[in-house]
Parts: sequence; C-alpha cells; structure tokens
Amino acid sequence: FLLHPVPAGTTVLYNVKVENGANDTAAGTVTIFDLPAGTALGSSAPAGCTATPGDNGLTRVVCTNPTLSAMGGPYQFKLPVSTIDSQPATITVRVAIGFASTLPLATTPISAFPANDAFYGADTNSTNNRTSQTTTIQAAADLELSKSATPSPVMGGGEVTYTLTVRNNGPSVTTGFNVADTLPANVTLVGTPTGADWTFTQQNGRY
Repeated sequence: FLLHPVPAGTTVLYNVKVENGANDTAAGTVTIFDLPAGTALGSSAPAGCTATPGDNGLTRVVCTNPTLSAMGGPYQFKLPVSTIDSQPATITVRVAIGFASTLPLATTPISAFPANDAFYGADTNSTNNRTSQTTTIQAAADLELSKSATPSPVMGGGEVTYTLTVRNNGPSVTTGFNVADTLPANVTLVGTPTGADWTFTQQNGRY
C-alpha cells in the first residue's frame, strides 16, 4: 500500500497482486476484501469491483479477476480505500481469493473463514488464499476561523464588537488548539471577552 501512516480523510491505495501457483488454469476467481468501519471503497476503484454492507460495520468488496493461467504472471491492481469517516486508530483490511461460484455471504467476515471453506474450491494450498494489511490512521482536522465586526463601519472613538468563529471541518475531533487575535494600533479592549468553553488570557494587545 502507499503512505503509512495516513491522515484521516485521505484515500489509501492498496497494491494487490494475485497469481496462480498451480499447474492448471484458474477461471472464475474473485478477490474479496473486508474494509473496516469508517472506511469505504474509493471512487476510482477498478472496473469489476463492487461494495456491499458486511458484518458489524464492515464493507465487503468483491473484485473479479481475469483468468489466471497456470504458473503465469500475476494480476495486479490498486484498491482505493477512503478513510473519510475514520478516527485515529490502526485499521486492518482483510483479503481473500477464491471462486465466485461459492462466494460467501458478505455477513460472514473473512476472519471467520475456515481453511477448508468452499470459497477456496479445490485449491491445493488454501493457507495462502487469505492475508491482511494494517494501516495507521492519524488524526487530521481542517480548522476554519472567521471574524466579523459589529457595527461596521464604526465611528472613530466608538465601540466595536469582534466575533470570532472557529469551525472544525473534520474529519477528526480536535482539542488543545489556540486562537490568537491581535488588536490593531489605537484599539483598546474595554469589555470582557466571552465564549462558551474558551479560556481567555491577556487584557490588551494580542488575545
């Protein structure tokens, strides 16, 4: 995969490679993924990949493979996974390869597949039909600050009230940040700053 760790809200590209190590041709195979809660299949997913709701917040992605020739070269593709709803954590994407004709229900997680699951067909070595990849999601936020004045304009020598508004456009919860507001020359604080859940310091100059 590309980028590790990644900020929450980004799209992770997982590099996928499947191949046939047997002496016969494998047709009708699919590669399936269980994406964890808070993630989703990216918009630039390859043709032949579809997503459906799975078990306990998982998303099951099914990607159709071309015919895999005996001892032939691998089939490779990139799977985009959006983390737009993820909170900081280490997530695990599970993957398995098998046959579309015996595709398990999306409500049966890959982690629960037995070694002899019908999905693997007559594969002579089903132990390498399943794997997983972990990715660390870091906190990421988009803080937005705006400021307005009332009245505007104001007469020289008059009073003006400044209102500062802070928004977090996500995707992660953010704490511990500061807002600094520097009063312009010839302007003096005359009131007491107010604001729910804010702590104010300094009486003049920079706030």
